[in-house]
Amino acid sequence: MNLNGLVLENVKESYYYKNHLVEIDSAQQLLDEVFYKVKHLEPWEKGTRKVQGMTGMCGGVRGVGAGGVVSSAFCLLYRFFKVRLTRKQLISMINSRVSPYIRGLGFMYIRYTQPPADLWEWFEPYLDDEEEIDPRSGGGDVMTFGQIVRVMLTKLDWYGTLFPRIPVPIQKEIDEKFAERKRALLFGDGRLEPRSRDDDRPARRRSRSRDRKRPASSERRHEEKRPRPTRCGHHLRHHHCTKHRKRCPDKAKQNRQDAEAEKPKKDRGPDESENTTPKE
Repeated sequence: MNLNGLVLENVKESYYYKNHLVEIDSAQQLLDEVFYKVKHLEPWEKGTRKVQGMTGMCGGVRGVGAGGVVSSAFCLLYRFFKVRLTRKQLISMINSRVSPYIRGLGFMYIRYTQPPADLWEWFEPYLDDEEEIDPRSGGGDVMTFGQIVRVMLTKLDWYGTLFPRIPVPIQKEIDEKFAERKRALLFGDGRLEPRSRDDDRPARRRSRSRDRKRPASSERRHEEKRPRPTRCGHHLRHHHCTKHRKRCPDKAKQNRQDAEAEKPKKDRGPDESENTTPKE
């Protein structure tokens, strides 16, 4: 069992372990001890481990330096390891409904004793477990078992001590499985399926082709409705030059006069015909 050295030495030297737990060889009796004795899952009892006065390289380092009173939870955890729980007994612990601390010690036993490659198989069914537990000594840190399992898979720190390290390749696989699980939760119902950029290309092409065609047809319709300009083509290209200012206005005026002269009299209004009649 890969316990911290300082915690392990304090467990072996504790009065509770030497004078009581050593004599217990039954897993059922140890479960009874958990039910009556365990009130938190920290390695040290509240207020018994002080690191404020420590100096040097060991000052304030987790698991190093002066220890305190080791908790009954870690004494029982070590005793479970010495008794060698079977797989059936361990599954019964993590599914227990008698006490949440029985379940908590079961998950901690798995984290400390099982191979890192098997941790995901053990913990994955409990990632959504909503049962609550307060692992802090003295209370004030209520968590669900789903959160505890996630912490055990992703972090090493555990209330002043450390879990065994997970090899980097296995940790990457666990992180990838968390990412896949998150995607499955987001898009698993089929309504929010992720779409690749390749799937959107035909739609974008069709929309772009429509956008190109629509302005062209509308421009043609507008051009058909617009009256043709009476000005010459030179005016449209060189309206700023001297040649245009001298010649083009006269030509446009002449074109308008010719058009009015060719217009039949019947198309003109009565006022216009009276005005054009010469006086006697």
